[in-house]
Amino acid sequence: MEEQTFPGSVYGEITIEGTKKLIEIFNKDFKNTDGVFYDLGSGNGDLCINISMLTNVSKVFGIELHKERYNTSVESLSKTNLKNITFLNCDFLNVDISDATIVFFANEGMPREISDKVWDIIPKGCLFICGRRCRAIENRGKYFKTDNIEKTYTKTRGNWYILK
Repeated sequence: MEEQTFPGSVYGEITIEGTKKLIEIFNKDFKNTDGVFYDLGSGNGDLCINISMLTNVSKVFGIELHKERYNTSVESLSKTNLKNITFLNCDFLNVDISDATIVFFANEGMPREISDKVWDIIPKGCLFICGRRCRAIENRGKYFKTDNIEKTYTKTRGNWYILK
């Protein structure tokens, strides 16, 4: 049987320290009790679980195409009492995320075309946090860069963000 390949097969997670830094930077957004957080390419689910535990957002969604990573996220969630997280095993480009107030997309290893398509599906007014800027919006001049955010693969890279 041929092994299935995925766009963005490079893998890593934001550490708990990195998650806390994101929450600190975007404190107002994460305090929103009507907030809805999406992690596109949620991997093992660590970021979603940490966001649920550490913030006031009402709903957290993790979308992961890779079956084993998805299974790990569901298993990790089952060891908690968290009720506001949903993990989905599918292509995030096929999911309605129109209720999102915050979208996190670690797109450093993704083909640029996918990043551009993500920009098209996020709702207006949404905070979009990504690993690298998307070509579709690079010329808007509204991107900002965070301080360094600790990830399992680096401690020296920030994230780009923009309000759509």
